[in-house]
Formats: sequence, structure tokens, C-alpha cells
Amino acid sequence: LRRSQARWDELVQIYDRHLALLSPKVVTDLVELLIEQGDVWYQKLSRVDRATEVYNQALTLDPHSQGAMHALGVLYERSGNWPLALDLLQREAELSRGAAAVELWTRAGKIHEDMLQDAGSAKAAYQRALGIDAAHLPSLRQLKGLFQIEHDDAGYLKALIQEAKATH
Repeated sequence: LRRSQARWDELVQIYDRHLALLSPKVVTDLVELLIEQGDVWYQKLSRVDRATEVYNQALTLDPHSQGAMHALGVLYERSGNWPLALDLLQREAELSRGAAAVELWTRAGKIHEDMLQDAGSAKAAYQRALGIDAAHLPSLRQLKGLFQIEHDDAGYLKALIQEAKATH
């Protein structure tokens, strides 16, 4: 009801009451509620500090919560906190499978490449993505571009051949 009425402050208080009533043994439910509360703090009330606190609380309860990792990683990525964003992206990628993991490794590569100017780490992230999906064109193209900038003809040629195979 509070959500449909856009009464966000009251909704946060309701989450607090629910969290207080839940048994500490029901970690999954606690983490889920904390993530939902963090989303309200961040998306509806624009309180990055409170959202960060709540998402971190969820991760403390369940260090393998992909929902908490994802939410906190997005928050850090949008605020430009690259080291923490990368840590969470990589942790989430390690727990993910298939296309989701490929996307996370590619995002990590882009942060290394574009924001931190760390070509070595960017290449490693793109290669992790390609280790999961050898035909992932965005990772192949980024990797190929890095090889070209570095004048690594062998790496460039290998990536070019891999890209050609992926497009046929």
C-alpha cells in the first residue's frame, strides 16, 4: 500500500519493523528485505549513504548474495567508486553463469580500460568473458582494440580471427 501511494519514508519504516520481527535464522528473508529497503533508499529517496549501509548489511548477513552484490555494485559504479565497483562485479561474476557472467566480466573490463586506464586488467577481464563465451563480440572487439593500441600484432590477429569465426 505504501509503495503504491509513493509514501517512501513510511515504507522504509515498515521494512525496519519487518526486519526487527524476523528471526535472525531466516537469513534469506532478511537479505531480501534489506535489498528492497536499500532500493527504496537509493531509487526513491536518493539516499546513497543509507542504501550503501543497508546493502552492506545484507552482504554481511549473506556474503554470497548476488542481489546485494549487484545492487551495491551498481551503486558504486554510478557514483564512480571504481575499486569497490570492480570488487563487487568480479565477486558477482564468479558466482554467475553463462551470459550474466560474460556481461559482468565485460563491464569489469570496460571499467579497467576506460576509467582506470589499466589495459592489463581490462584484457584479463575480457579474456575471462571469452573463456565463458568465445563468440562474445563486445569482449572480442574491446580486446582486439587493446591489442591494436599496444601494437601486439599476434594478439590482434588472434582476436581478429576469433571475431571472424564468431560472425560467420
